[in-house]
Amino acid sequence: MSETCGATFIVALKKAMDEAVRRGVPFEAARDFMLGHINVQLAIVFEQIDWKMSEGAYRVIEKATTRIFQPDWLNVFDPKEVLDSVRDICQAKSK
Repeated sequence: MSETCGATFIVALKKAMDEAVRRGVPFEAARDFMLGHINVQLAIVFEQIDWKMSEGAYRVIEKATTRIFQPDWLNVFDPKEVLDSVRDICQAKSK
């Protein structure tokens, strides 16, 4: 779960930030905006604070989810896929 989803999503966030920078957003602004929002959004989604995102944010999340994720993405938790993932982790060399 942590590598397959958590690390993958984090790498995607970094790629999204890099794309914003490539399109003209200053690096420091993009990084500070991304990291600041991630902290608050994690706290909201994981119910660490009693707060909600705006209705607009939830609307964007719903639309983006169908654009960004494959409909069958939760199949990464199928036993065979988990076993394959564990094998990949154990056999990989550090970069």
